[in-house]
Amino acid sequence: MRNPEECPYCRMRVFPWQDAGGGKICPTCRNTGRPVAPNPRTPPPWSPYGQAGPQTPWTNPSGGANAPGAIASMVMGLLAMIFTVYGVVFAILALVFGYRAKRAIIDTGGQWGGAPFAKTGIILGWVWVGVVGAMLVIFLFVALAIDDPEPDSAAQPKMESGRIQLGAGQTYLWGFYALGTEQEVTYSCQDLSGGNLTCALHSVYDSSEPHLDSRPAWSKSHGAPARGSALLARGEYALAVTCEAAPGCDVTFELTLRDTSET
Repeated sequence: MRNPEECPYCRMRVFPWQDAGGGKICPTCRNTGRPVAPNPRTPPPWSPYGQAGPQTPWTNPSGGANAPGAIASMVMGLLAMIFTVYGVVFAILALVFGYRAKRAIIDTGGQWGGAPFAKTGIILGWVWVGVVGAMLVIFLFVALAIDDPEPDSAAQPKMESGRIQLGAGQTYLWGFYALGTEQEVTYSCQDLSGGNLTCALHSVYDSSEPHLDSRPAWSKSHGAPARGSALLARGEYALAVTCEAAPGCDVTFELTLRDTSET
């Protein structure tokens, strides 16, 4: 086992280095009599003893500086998480700076510091990508569901019905919307008390006939169900039921809309 020797220059007990010529070098003062700061870029001289004296921990370049972009990567990652959807630029910069700093640390054999900062920035950047990506997917699904709530609407007609009491001469208007570019409507009205009534289909904003084909859009009942049909364009319509019997009518009505624009 080696014993430390006293340096004749600085009087420190050290494990001297040995140069190629066989001379001894004090690792503390370099044979100058005063302590000398170690050069972080230069390894200690070769020693035949295998381990060259007390080891001075190597520091990072520039007095322990972090790799370029390491701290910037972490800061960009934090900003990306703060601004969420609007942090796309920060997330990209966090990943770019983080991977560059990580590569610099690897290429220099660990002489650069800041590996935890770079790792944090990379993790935050990818977390932002995952969170915002999931939000966008959910938003797209919701938007598609709102735009097309009934993708098979042509095969699923809309049906409405009701029952009302009308006095003689009274008219009841039941409004509805035709949302398709071409919709077929069928309707029926009946006075359960056996009186007379009139069923007619009207366009709310247009005084012209609401139907596009030649089928009648009105019908009259003498106790039996009054039925009619029409082919409608997009718009707002009303089914008008008028009681023509005294003292009044017990009316039931039914209306069915079917989209025929793609059939």
